[in-house]
Amino acid sequence: MEISANVAQAAKEGGHPGFGGVRVSEPEKTALAAVAATLDAELPPELAQ
Repeated sequence: MEISANVAQAAKEGGHPGFGGVRVSEPEKTALAAVAATLDAELPPELAQ
């Protein structure tokens, strides 16, 4: 899960170039939560919904 979390946080999404945006979008958080549940792994707290 550490690699998945690092990839998801690699760049901001949304907003205008240089302003605003989020590190991990809600759909990404949902997908990571599904992967963590499937692998019976713990999701990093900063990615928990």
